[in-house]
Amino acid sequence: MVDFLRKAGMIISIIEPIPKYDENVTSLSQVVKLNSATIKAEEISAITNANILDHETAELLESKSKKTLEEIRSLDRHHIADCYEISSESLTEEFISKYGNYNYMKWFRAYRQL
Repeated sequence: MVDFLRKAGMIISIIEPIPKYDENVTSLSQVVKLNSATIKAEEISAITNANILDHETAELLESKSKKTLEEIRSLDRHHIADCYEISSESLTEEFISKYGNYNYMKWFRAYRQL
């Protein structure tokens, strides 16, 4: 099969199995976890530092078809504050990391309506 693909012009690389785990070798899953945590921390920091929006500005931004990353972060901040009925100024990185998850906010809204 590999020869057929090579003849068709495809570049094929054969991946060698990873040797037995060594304590000095960082596993791919560890690297992915570290990078994911770093990205998540950067997103939370960006939301915390985003511009504070009033309801009218948030509605205008939501109606835009294309938004900048800064506008998206500002809307995220607005939605979190709106969901928990707190001021945008009082949002901290710790609060956003704990309660800013979309599924948690959805659960909280449903719970509040009971």
